[in-house]
Amino acid sequence: MKTVRDMLITLRSAGHSDYAIARLTAISQPTINKLRQGVLLDTSYANGKRIEALLSRVVGEGKAQRMAAMTDLDPAQQHFRF
Repeated sequence: MKTVRDMLITLRSAGHSDYAIARLTAISQPTINKLRQGVLLDTSYANGKRIEALLSRVVGEGKAQRMAAMTDLDPAQQHFRF
């Protein structure tokens, strides 16, 4: 299981600044910064879920882009048959 700090580090490595993460999660930038640096070791459940939801969106977009690159299709045009 990833910690909040791990999720924030992953978001940063995906190109999101602390400011962008703060805007997208409605959590203050100083709080994001302290959580990422390990100064704050705990956060509220709601804040953790907001960060987790953002990470899921970022990872989901990345997967769609990788799949599109593999199939030479736009992600919006992909259809899967089962």
